[in-house]
Amino acid sequence: DIEDRDGVRFNWNAFPTTRSEEVSISNLLGCVYTPLNNTEDYPIPLLDSSPVTCSNKLCSSVLNPFVKEISLYPTNNINTSRYWVCPICNQRNTLLNFNPDSIQLPQISLNSTTCEYILHDYKKSSLFSPNIILFLVDLCLEQDELSSLKKSIITSINSLPQNTLVGLITFDSIIHLYELGFSLDNKNKNKNKNKNQNITEKKSFFKKIHIFNIKNENQLNLKKFQKILAINESGLSNYDYQSKSNFNPYNKNFPYQRFFLNLDNQFDKFYFIKLINGLNPVNKSINLHDLNNSNLSSKRFLRSTGSALAISINLMKSIFSDSNAKIILLSAGPCTQGPGLIVSNDLKENIRTHNDIQKNNTKYFQNSSLFYKKLALSLLNNDKNPLVYNNNSIIEINILVGCYDQSGIYEMQPLTNLSGGSIIVTDSFKTNLFKQSFLKLFQSEFSTHINKDTSQFQSQNLSSHQDSLLKISVSNNLKIRGLIGNATSLKNHSIMSSDDEFFKNGLTNEWKILSLSPRNNYSIFFKADTLSNSIQSKNKMGNDALIQFQTIYKHSSNTHYRLRVTTVKKFTTNVIPLKQSFDFECAIVLLAKCGINKILSDPYIKYNDIIQETDKNLIKLGLNFGNYDKNDLNSFSFDNINFYSFTEFVYHLRRSNIFRIFGSSPDETAFYHHTFLKSNVSDCLLMIQPTLLSFSIQQPDEIVPVHLKAASLLKENIFVMDAFFYVVVYYGEYAASWRDSDLDKTEYVNFYTILENSRNEAIEIIKDRFPLPRYIETDEGKSQARFVMSKLDPDDFFKQNE
Repeated sequence: DIEDRDGVRFNWNAFPTTRSEEVSISNLLGCVYTPLNNTEDYPIPLLDSSPVTCSNKLCSSVLNPFVKEISLYPTNNINTSRYWVCPICNQRNTLLNFNPDSIQLPQISLNSTTCEYILHDYKKSSLFSPNIILFLVDLCLEQDELSSLKKSIITSINSLPQNTLVGLITFDSIIHLYELGFSLDNKNKNKNKNKNQNITEKKSFFKKIHIFNIKNENQLNLKKFQKILAINESGLSNYDYQSKSNFNPYNKNFPYQRFFLNLDNQFDKFYFIKLINGLNPVNKSINLHDLNNSNLSSKRFLRSTGSALAISINLMKSIFSDSNAKIILLSAGPCTQGPGLIVSNDLKENIRTHNDIQKNNTKYFQNSSLFYKKLALSLLNNDKNPLVYNNNSIIEINILVGCYDQSGIYEMQPLTNLSGGSIIVTDSFKTNLFKQSFLKLFQSEFSTHINKDTSQFQSQNLSSHQDSLLKISVSNNLKIRGLIGNATSLKNHSIMSSDDEFFKNGLTNEWKILSLSPRNNYSIFFKADTLSNSIQSKNKMGNDALIQFQTIYKHSSNTHYRLRVTTVKKFTTNVIPLKQSFDFECAIVLLAKCGINKILSDPYIKYNDIIQETDKNLIKLGLNFGNYDKNDLNSFSFDNINFYSFTEFVYHLRRSNIFRIFGSSPDETAFYHHTFLKSNVSDCLLMIQPTLLSFSIQQPDEIVPVHLKAASLLKENIFVMDAFFYVVVYYGEYAASWRDSDLDKTEYVNFYTILENSRNEAIEIIKDRFPLPRYIETDEGKSQARFVMSKLDPDDFFKQNE
């Protein structure tokens, strides 16, 4: 219930009270938290009032249902006699301007462990900004691929909401920045003409294409870039300067109107669609400067992906201030020229593999990784970075790939991991997988619905919010160790944070989040503040501990900020024995996310070292919570079935794509890791251990979950395996034969029922998932049956075939 209601799930639901108990916990004490968790079963109270906060500046927690003491109706009628005692720091606080006859405090109801406040006075200067989207399109692809991509872009444009600005950059060996604005002079000359004449004049666009041929990082200097575009550092054009205090996002005098079109204007929308339709792929002979076509087959396209990304960020930072923007990179291959180079354009040179990276046997990896990391840090408005000008704009990077070759996601992943953007990897822009995922990206970012009870617009489960801040407060018997996720530490060390920097995002209780959606999850780790003396430690820890999560985010309507407050109370082992509080599902997910965090922190680390650490974790768990007789292997047992389940999941984790790199390219691994870090516990479990559902003719209307064992694959049944990244409909030998035999539908009703039910179940799984999984239908013994067989218990398979 706590996960559905509050979006919080802990690996240990009772916190240790002694040093020995703390040491016995094999994995770190932590939780998976979904800041914008929304469920229909648990509506979240929305309060149109300022939150009541603790006056202790080191705490600043918000009034919540676990308040220790509160006085709302004192005998004398004096405001100062109304008070509440903070359960986090025990500070006594006065309730000012409180009228009990007209105001209630729903936030102290036990059903309001999560509630939300509308912040009317927070960051007013950044409100009412338009949605900004910049398409970054790779032209180094075949005509049919580009045609399919153009259709997807046009479809997405038609699904965008009002108040959206769109821009375009295309690239191959050079970068083309499209200047889309109108000629203001021509427009002013025709002020007095009739409406029809104005429309005719409007069709005459003041259009340029700024061409950048970038060979080294020095050419990406912001001042040079602004000089070329005649934009000064204030974010306004030199010849169209107006006071920044009079900023109007729809004023034609502002330079963004030169590069972005407003989709609210139907003619702008028509022109942008026409511009997209007019894009053509670059000729390979021209791209390679080989007009004789002598070496085309042995060369890759010259592609300046890194430079194009840097220019797009420079453009956003130069002309927008206090705005939210999204860059959509549509790539068809690796960067082969300029900064961010992944591989040369000579096909004789192979692109880097996992083995090359771990042995440091790569020519470009170190420099390209450093370049993309610099770009990612520039998104945090770091004024020490010379590439990008410092302002308050929030930029989200999304990378979508449509090619069989690697495109450099492994090096570029800091851009999406830090900005909160998405990675989508497909084989081609022509596949339905790409088309539906691309459309779903925009639908998820901008869709809204009306709450029937309040008649107010609220965010759908997948709407995106930007410019967020996460703050965590804990009671004095806990410390915060760190966070894993697309957030950046603000480094304001507090008394609530641990002194040891166990994580890179440690030494703080506040984090900046550039982009936040209900599918974003964060792993947060804590340390029980135990003492070496067991009796004193038990007394200090008490019977419970409190944790409060405060998330400030800009609502997707761009009209206001909101504060979501979630407060949870967890018992200590003074109340619940430690071994009874173990949540194996959350524990395995946190263990995997810690492993991924180490890989991201050190790309040269050996994956076998991560697997060995996982094994040691399991051994430690068995030593501390298992029962066994020395030298008797058969005597080992656990008192709690959750520990048995944990060992099963560890087995599958070691064989999963999360830790196993055999057969996966670095780009595929980066995609798996990126998705895993953002996902909740349920989705992560599917990535570790898939589910296998059986459909039988004996029980045609029932769906039966079965174990991942070869013995489960009965020849007369149909199975649906959900491995998150792909969904497989698997037909047993007899079932496949019946399907192909064109049996009479009236006589074999049960078979046709399970045939339909299995496909419907697969469709139901796929339709609400993002990123969209691959759909596979296969028969027993066919080549694609490997997707199922590779997940089964091999020991059971060999026993069956002896």
